[in-house]
Amino acid sequence: ETLNVLRMDPRNARAHALSAQVAEGLGDYPHAWAAWQQAAELDPADLDVQVAMARLHLLGGDADAAAQGIARVLAKRPAHPGARTLEAAIALRRGQPDVALAELRDLVAHTRPPPVDASLLIASLLAQRSEHAAAVGVLDEALVAAPDNIALLVAAFQLCEAAPQEPSLTARALDFHRRAALAAPQDPSLWRAWAD
Repeated sequence: ETLNVLRMDPRNARAHALSAQVAEGLGDYPHAWAAWQQAAELDPADLDVQVAMARLHLLGGDADAAAQGIARVLAKRPAHPGARTLEAAIALRRGQPDVALAELRDLVAHTRPPPVDASLLIASLLAQRSEHAAAVGVLDEALVAAPDNIALLVAAFQLCEAAPQEPSLTARALDFHRRAALAAPQDPSLWRAWAD
């Protein structure tokens, strides 16, 4: 459908952004980059597009370019959740996990609903510190606002499974997995994981 819109109106910035999101989700980063660039040229005021381009810079290993892009977004909108999440990811990439965690916790505490990406990053940082119960607690809070979010459910399942020394979490793993499988019944990887 997005391709049809682009054929009819190649100057539709939103359609280019949607095309970029699809390409990024499929791992086609060159196409994603080109589509994000086109969207940015057509609508330079769209801060979400600028954040997406900064995210691709970071994924490509260019933390400095990502930081520059995020600084421009935060100068225009200091509370932008995506930009603040990416700012924390940049701090993490630069070896500053405590800075990243503080930024993310502040973001989640002051943003409703809590941003999914920020919640996932916090949970990951806490899990690296073997704070599995706290990590699952962060995901639980995010799941209140987004109960069918596959990324949150899968992360919660994986965290619970990774903590065999914490029986209360191990007992919750099956429930998280069941919820994820019901939310995405066409995803064979969830069913294979259940069988394992």
